[in-house]
Order: sequence, then C-alpha cells, then structure tokens
Amino acid sequence: MDRATLLKALLGAGLGAAALYVTLAHLVDARRVLHELATADPGWMLAAGACEILWFLACACGWRATFIPLGEAPARRWLLALYTVKLMVNNVLSAGRVLGDVARVYYGARLGWPLRSTVPTVLADIVLGNLGYILVVLAALALSLSVARVPLELAVLNVAGLVAGAVLWAAMRSERACRELYGVVCEAAEGLLRRLGYPLESADEFADATVRIFRSDRAWTALAHYTVGWAARVLRLCCVTWAIWPSAPPLVPVLMSVAVRGSAVLSVSPAGIGIIEGITAGAMAVLGVDPSRVVAALLLDRVYATLIPVLLGAVSVLVLEQRALRGAGERGRSRGGGGVR
Repeated sequence: MDRATLLKALLGAGLGAAALYVTLAHLVDARRVLHELATADPGWMLAAGACEILWFLACACGWRATFIPLGEAPARRWLLALYTVKLMVNNVLSAGRVLGDVARVYYGARLGWPLRSTVPTVLADIVLGNLGYILVVLAALALSLSVARVPLELAVLNVAGLVAGAVLWAAMRSERACRELYGVVCEAAEGLLRRLGYPLESADEFADATVRIFRSDRAWTALAHYTVGWAARVLRLCCVTWAIWPSAPPLVPVLMSVAVRGSAVLSVSPAGIGIIEGITAGAMAVLGVDPSRVVAALLLDRVYATLIPVLLGAVSVLVLEQRALRGAGERGRSRGGGGVR
C-alpha cells in the first residue's frame, strides 16, 4: 500500500469515527440502540447468514458464467476466494472501491489466468451485478405498491438506473465502444499491466472478449444469477431488521438497502462505518422510520457486510498466495523440463 492510499485510509477512519459518534450521540438514542442489539432474535440472524451464503454462491456462479463464452471455466472455489478478497479490500479501503476489482485481476493473474479473460469478466460482473440489484429493487417496489406508498423519486431513480444499465449493456456489445473504453483503461492502468507482464497493445483483445460475453446467452444466465444473489442480500437486510423489529414493513429494509448503497458511494471511511449509518438513518427518519432501529439494524448487519468478508478475505489472501507460489514453481519446473507427470 502506497503512502497516499494509507493516508486516505487513516483520514477516512477518522471521519468515520467522528460520523459514528455524531450519529450515536445526537441522531439516535444510543441506549435504545444497545438494547435493540442485545435483544436481537438469533433465529432471524441465522436466516440472514443463510441469505449471505446464497449471495456469495450466486455471485460466484454469475461471474463464472461470464468466463464460459471465452472458453474458460475457473473453479468456483477460486472465484469465491477472489470475491472475498475484493470485498475485504473495498471494506478496508473504502476511499478506493475500484481497488477491490484490481485485486481480483491481480490475483487472477497470479493464479495464471489470462488477463484477456479476467479483465472483461470483471467488467461484466460489475455491469450485470448492478443491473441485477436494480431489478431486485424495482421488483420489491412493484410488490410494495399494493401495501405502501413508494416514494416517486426512488422509483424514478431506479427506472433511470435500469435504462442506463441497458444502454451500457448495448455499448458492451459494440466493438467500437469497447475498444474506446479499453483504450482509456489500458492507458490508465499502464503501470499495473506492465507489472503483470501484459503488452499494452492488447486492448483489442479485451474489447473482443467483452463483446463475446455480452453477445452470448451466458450474459443472461449471469444476470439471472446476480439477480438471485442480490435478492438474497436484500433479504439478508430484511432478516437483520426483523431480528430487532419483527413488525417492520418489508419496504423499510428495501429502502434502507438503497440508502446504504447510495451512501457507500459517498463514503470515505473504511467500510463506510459511521457515514453509512448517519446518512441512512437521516434518510429513513425523513420517511418517518425510527432512526434508532435503523442504526441498530445496520450495526447488526455489519457482521455480514463487514466482519465476515474481511475475515474471509484475509484467509483467502493467504490461500491464494500459497496457490500462486505453488503454481509459479510448477510452471518453472515445466519450462525447465522437469514438469510433474
């Protein structure tokens, strides 16, 4: 980690701590938050854990589906490991969320995966994953129309997001658009590409691979997996909310999920701690929802959103390093004529 990134992380941690203090001291009743946490229903917490497992598996299957049009089929266990590394990096270094995807590309290369496959599939994972989330939110809003009033602004925002996602999908099917995109990406990532030993003139390979992914039926398969995964993740927040507030309307955790994702974009603290809680509680208070319950649910959700991914990511880094070193040794022996038979 370079000095600038470290300083940003430390500054973000300070801002997050200050935001969490302001939230607990002035926006909510801290004693009530602690009481809600102490009396949380363990049954709903177990259900939330099951939802998180389903999310991980669905995302790994969705990402794997994007490799298939390129003639690759990585083992799901390595895709899961790379996903946890991405989440760990994004949680620890929230100020640079793209670093999680850079870590995926880096460790994919360490495992011997060609960048012409890894880079386009990571891009497809980002595009299709966000489309899956928007579809889940729109479906939840549509189901909620019969029982609650949905804020018009939220519905319009998600419809606009869906349209933007569809336009981006169409662009990814265009060879010209992809070449222009990767020309910019390769120029920005010149140092990383050279470190990984990849020629800079391979932007066309990235573009061709991306077009093949988005023109294939596997893109729709991946989108279906991501949609299931994000449905499980929204249900996880529902379960956590019901663990402390059993009578909460289903629309409440859906709106919390949207507020969390929106505030995470603005957050500079590690895992968005403090800033996400403050912004989400404030937004939900405007909609008439008790901010103390909102903050209690979000802090409880940190077990799945932050603690578990960071721990799994740290373990995955150790496993990936060992695997990469073993693979490098095997490739070296093979080049020297002493390959394993």
